[in-house]
Amino acid sequence: MRACAFSGHRPHKLGLKYDETLPECVALKKKMEEQLDLLIEKHMVSRILVGLAMGCDLWMGEMVLERMRNNRELVLECAVPFVNQTEKWSAADRKRYLDRYLAITHSDRVEFLYKPLEAYEKGAYHLRNSYMISKADYLLAVWNGRPSGTGSTIREARKLGKKCIIINPFEDDVCSDLEK
Repeated sequence: MRACAFSGHRPHKLGLKYDETLPECVALKKKMEEQLDLLIEKHMVSRILVGLAMGCDLWMGEMVLERMRNNRELVLECAVPFVNQTEKWSAADRKRYLDRYLAITHSDRVEFLYKPLEAYEKGAYHLRNSYMISKADYLLAVWNGRPSGTGSTIREARKLGKKCIIINPFEDDVCSDLEK
């Protein structure tokens, strides 16, 4: 079973807020879906690891769930960095997360294999990302090119020899190690 970890930015880092009807968001989600389908169909990925942060992570989780309806081989693994990660979020963000989280957790092929920390500790997100990379053959990332957790995750994945697909949310091109 080939696996792919996913890493991406939260909406505020993309300038999208939470308006998924914006043309930029629609285009980004389309690119994400295209790359996910490529990994599943051409590279035989059947396990997707997602960190369940707001924005790109939850969008990817939903995309995987949608594909799981027609592909019984797919498995979604969720890696939550710490139990109370939504504690300091706004009420609206917390509701959005919980609504999506509940949809994901009610799937019969979702696995929670990562044991999250009880509360935030320095490095919690890095531990989560390292866990996902260690379990994956590929990394699919939405990265704006700036220093960030996603950028660090890409560097770590490449250091470990993982193939990376990087979607720049502000450009049309996709950088991929798959054909190299």
